[in-house]
Amino acid sequence: MSKANVAQIAGDGIGVEVMDSARAVLDVLLPLTGDTIVWTELDWSCERYRKRGAMMPADGMLLAEQLAHQRFVRPRSLSY
Repeated sequence: MSKANVAQIAGDGIGVEVMDSARAVLDVLLPLTGDTIVWTELDWSCERYRKRGAMMPADGMLLAEQLAHQRFVRPRSLSY
């Protein structure tokens, strides 16, 4: 049994619907193996840029570094 912390950036080069479908499949299959994923959804997209003038929040690189080092886990949607 293992647990993975995954930062999800929908629409980061693939269609948003592709990530939604892939996540749905993993959410169904992983419990069968005993493994889990804690998802952190990051709204860092072209759509965000169009609406807010920035692809990510000012502290986005710090958050990315924290996620990469597994020091920051927030299993909910983050919208800045």
